[in-house]
Amino acid sequence: SYTATEAGNYSFYVIKNGCMGISDEVELIVHPLPSVSIANFEPVCADATPFALTGGLPEGGIYSGTGVSAGTFDPSVAGVGTHSITYTYTDANGCSSNASADMVVNALPTVSLADFEPVCADAAPFALAGGLPEGGSYSGIGVSAGTFDPSVAGVGTHSITYTYTDANGCSSSASADMVVNALP
Repeated sequence: SYTATEAGNYSFYVIKNGCMGISDEVELIVHPLPSVSIANFEPVCADATPFALTGGLPEGGIYSGTGVSAGTFDPSVAGVGTHSITYTYTDANGCSSNASADMVVNALPTVSLADFEPVCADAAPFALAGGLPEGGSYSGIGVSAGTFDPSVAGVGTHSITYTYTDANGCSSSASADMVVNALP
């Protein structure tokens, strides 16, 4: 038996029945492994839409790893954390090689919004509060620049949403009802 460690052409001799001699000469061609690389992945949020993986070279290989299916990465399947993605390429000679890179899936921030006290339809506009963590934004009917105006919203129950985006660019939101009561 013979193991080649480098590409090239080799000749070897076969030993038969305990006797030494040249019984056959074979040319053995060893092909080099393909040079394979994979680009680094940008971190994604846990709620990101599944997307096609790219960056593996030479093109035509196969991606594998947690959350990978048919070349697509699904953060919701992979889950929060760091996942190794492997790119495997097989050349025309049947030689394979691979490269790996980490895919980071960031958690969504935990967001809450305290209940609002009911207000009268003629109440003055007021700054909204109760959204955590601080630094987010409020939206909904009657909301402008973090201020709620009951006269713009009108009588009824209105959903107010508080949205917060963390340092990783991941966003989450919470909602609470604002009741605007009619005047007697």
